[in-house]
Amino acid sequence: MDIMLNKFELGIFNNIYDLMQEKLEFNLNVTTILFNNLNFEGWEDKLTQELKNYKQVLEINNLDVKDVKKDRNLARISGSLGQIYALMFGLNKDESYYSFSEYYLKEDLEYCNDIKDIKTALGFLTTLYFKKGYLDKAIESFLKETNSSNKNLVDVYDLSKYKSFGSDSDSFLRLHRLYICALSQKLNNQEILGLNEFKLKFMESNKYNKYPNFLSIKWIGVLLANTGDLNGALDVFNKITINSSDNFVIKVIKLSFDLLRHYTKNLLNQDSVLDIENIINELELENKGIKQKLVDLGFYKYTDKKPELYDLYEIANLMPFYYS
Repeated sequence: MDIMLNKFELGIFNNIYDLMQEKLEFNLNVTTILFNNLNFEGWEDKLTQELKNYKQVLEINNLDVKDVKKDRNLARISGSLGQIYALMFGLNKDESYYSFSEYYLKEDLEYCNDIKDIKTALGFLTTLYFKKGYLDKAIESFLKETNSSNKNLVDVYDLSKYKSFGSDSDSFLRLHRLYICALSQKLNNQEILGLNEFKLKFMESNKYNKYPNFLSIKWIGVLLANTGDLNGALDVFNKITINSSDNFVIKVIKLSFDLLRHYTKNLLNQDSVLDIENIINELELENKGIKQKLVDLGFYKYTDKKPELYDLYEIANLMPFYYS
């Protein structure tokens, strides 16, 4: 910040808005880095101050915030705050974090102008409601997110209609559709049609190892297992493994696949040995502090639990927010 102020004094910035813009870009870039290292606690205070400062800059320019209908900077700061609180809610289930996340994500949506940004903001809300278990809200947000003329909920659960709701072309819409299916299956024992057909068409793309596609693979496996097709589920779970070339956050996200494979093999009476504690210790060496986060998320309770007592949906949903 001192460097930026010096630039301002030297006349490099034309006005306080330009100064604020550079500072904002820096802090949002730092936010992305923190997300990718699962190390974001405390940063919400920084961004809250940034939001306050930016609104003051608007006032200096004689713009009342309530009169600013669309502003990408306001959307970006609000959206980042919403994501931080959603991730923190996933870590400790504090209801206030959920409320803050919903508030800021809705504020993000309010300030968005670009169609792509609006869809992204709605996707964040869909994910938040899914993680909270609010099926009706998740569905409402998802249908807005797809911007589909088809509002027939039955079609959401009919996965034989692969192209519906953007599932064939948009990786996040595909994932969010599977969120809805998995949550409805869990809460209402919803019948999911065309699951194998959906799986085969998706697997043909050969892009399932990339984020967020491998998360779709995970939820396809969960849906298969919960319909009794354990062999099909295991085949899907076996597609995704932790690679040495994966960046840190991808390794952590993929950790649930080890548990899912172990669980499914045991149910099929296949030999399986999993030392989840050792894997977590290796991750701790790579990024100090992750072990405690994984304890908080619930991974460690599976170190001494018999696999037949595992909750498949819970395992798939262990990681916070859009990391599951």
